[in-house]
Amino acid sequence: MDLGSTNGTFISGARVTRAELPFGLAVQLGDAEIVLEPREAPEPARAEAFEGMLSRDGAMRQAFELVERVGPSEAAVTILGETGTGKELFARALHARSARRDGPFIPVNCSAIAETLIESELFGHEKGAFSGAERMRKGAFEEADRGTLFLDEIGELPLDLQPKLLRVLELGEVKRVGASRPIQVSVRIVAATHRDLRAQVRAGRFREDLFYRLCVVPITVPPLRRRAGDVRELAEAFLARAAPRGVALRWSEEALAKLEAYDWPGNVRQLRNVVQRALLFRGEGLAIGPAAVTFEDTRAAPADGGDDDTLYVRGLTLEEIEREAIRLSLRRNRGKRAAVVKELRIAKSTVMKRIGQWGLHDEGRPPGEAPEPEPDDEAEVA
Repeated sequence: MDLGSTNGTFISGARVTRAELPFGLAVQLGDAEIVLEPREAPEPARAEAFEGMLSRDGAMRQAFELVERVGPSEAAVTILGETGTGKELFARALHARSARRDGPFIPVNCSAIAETLIESELFGHEKGAFSGAERMRKGAFEEADRGTLFLDEIGELPLDLQPKLLRVLELGEVKRVGASRPIQVSVRIVAATHRDLRAQVRAGRFREDLFYRLCVVPITVPPLRRRAGDVRELAEAFLARAAPRGVALRWSEEALAKLEAYDWPGNVRQLRNVVQRALLFRGEGLAIGPAAVTFEDTRAAPADGGDDDTLYVRGLTLEEIEREAIRLSLRRNRGKRAAVVKELRIAKSTVMKRIGQWGLHDEGRPPGEAPEPEPDDEAEVA
């Protein structure tokens, strides 16, 4: 629209006061001529490297930013995420950004130590404290003095040891097994677990006071299946890292499509293994095809109906079985809560609570589709 300019607006030599202008048309404004062109579509977010982790996913970037903010503090952090998502890398990133960066970083996997030994591993023991204790041994807390202690799989810590851990966190002192006096230590705690610690607290398997002491700042690491675009980026990065020197290997589009279609129960750790195995079975040529991509899935073989119709229960807890049943039902029903309530015959309130508790809000819903209203009370099944 020309608002009464002195020189006027001309299109193809004709003066206009109002017109809809298509892209590519020359418009004369006084002594100047302009051509309207469409704005280029914004480039997709590039994968961001952070302490050995690569991601373009928004949730992962938020986790990276949280590490940057929390790292310099002394706050206790608990990293939440499935097995294989890289929780220890996050713990090391926190340590590297803290004032303790020059001190030790001591990782302890609470699920990998026998219950009879874990107290000695954490707190140490004196000579002769028990059968086989032939000499004094420092525990992980003493080893991590002036540094960071990473307690991986904290949800597996025996209930009877949890008060002792709480005492260390509150008083900053440890007592070796068989010792009469405590020892002062200065340690920052970073914990991690694949468990739902809140559910563990409700079930009486984890102390509530210890939960609040450890989860001052929770950091959630999303599973690989929820990280849009990351499978391709990571597969290419792992391939470049593992390929023989001087050999420019690449993935075929069919192989990448196969990788992106998989749901990755073992997350990034499993993807790295798949890439290494594909290198061994790639055959001739520089392009790695889909035949070289195989998955070492520990679950039972899926039925003909597909993964969304099969619930794998071997080795799962009741809580994990319930979560998987709701997740698969959401997939089958395209995220419709009312259909899940009807199919599983679970109370509506329970379904909605579990969806929120386990972060299943977008499970099964097509991208861009708005959330549906909650199911009516009449749909609730006792």
